[in-house]
Amino acid sequence: MTRVLFLDLISGISGDMTLAALLHAGARHDYVRKQVALATPDRLDLGLVPVFVNGIAASRLTVRVDAASAHPPHDHAAIVALLDASGLDAPVRDTAKAIFLTLATAEAAVHGCDVGSVHFHEVGAWDSIADIVGTAAALHDLRIDTVVASRIPLGRGFVETRHGTMPVPAPATVEILKGVPVCGTDVEAELTTPTGAAIVKTLAASFGPMPDMELERVGWGAGHRTLPDRPNVLRAVLGLVRDAAAVGGEWLVETNIDDCSPEVLAHAQEALLAAGALDVWLTPVQMKKGRPGVVLSLLCDETSREILVRQVFCQTTAIGIRETRVQRRRLSRRTVVLDTSIGPIPFKVAMLDGRVVNRKPEFEAVRRAAEARGMPVKDAMALVLAALEQSQ
Repeated sequence: MTRVLFLDLISGISGDMTLAALLHAGARHDYVRKQVALATPDRLDLGLVPVFVNGIAASRLTVRVDAASAHPPHDHAAIVALLDASGLDAPVRDTAKAIFLTLATAEAAVHGCDVGSVHFHEVGAWDSIADIVGTAAALHDLRIDTVVASRIPLGRGFVETRHGTMPVPAPATVEILKGVPVCGTDVEAELTTPTGAAIVKTLAASFGPMPDMELERVGWGAGHRTLPDRPNVLRAVLGLVRDAAAVGGEWLVETNIDDCSPEVLAHAQEALLAAGALDVWLTPVQMKKGRPGVVLSLLCDETSREILVRQVFCQTTAIGIRETRVQRRRLSRRTVVLDTSIGPIPFKVAMLDGRVVNRKPEFEAVRRAAEARGMPVKDAMALVLAALEQSQ
């Protein structure tokens, strides 16, 4: 049995809404509070207030910090040091570090610096640290094996930050959500915050409709503003999948092409991945009249299928497409961060029936670390794999 968490992003996602939804879904408040207390000042109070949003009984998170408390760490290295020294349960610590690394990587790309020198502002506040650590603790307490999320709605307008006025979605949010299916709205509000984006990008194994599962419970996390066209809530649905390695179904979209240049096909592959395809591949085939060609194949979920089909027609010379509903099996996964000689590197850990069967470093993180140090990627990868071997 696999316990699945489906995050239904009705009106986007933020750190406080996520934690509120998980607590409302049954995560033990006492456990989460104790874990948060290990990484934050003694004068921080984590509260949960029952509210009604458009007639839905939900919970809203409140975080209060005594003004006399110590100043929070603002740079990524200091937050990592705080988490390492906190005494958090290992799965909670590793999940929190992975979320902060996602944030730091995005901020580094936006501001043109390396991850080690990233300086957080809003995310470095105690309430944001509490949101992230609390979410990691709630996930651990609920014994979640796999997270699936819906498409991510984005608002519009502007938001005030310590860097000044920023467009919505914020630059860091856009950077984090590269490769993730999103949808635009006309709502003049920041529906998805950088913290919320980092949480869902780090935790979700896939994006799409709710998977087939036996429903257990549901939690509703309320935001702090009223929206004109939808309830401002995040729904967390917990359920069980009986096959330990299967969650949900997807679509296989294919087309045969014999009149498109390799350069155009390579660009189309990149464009389809950026538009939300779960995977894209090209298979050489022999077509009619002896012409060499390729089969362009992509895997996607229901929510992005129509967009991707249109992309295939627009990006290639295809004039016909085959669409087949498929059942995809995938192992339960979680992300852990390992400290190595070239910096913190996230690893994807795959599990079958609760047993670890595979560990793989995130290649892009290794590549960035190698480039920052002027070393070959293969050498950096060797150092990372050696650190993994020593940690076991």
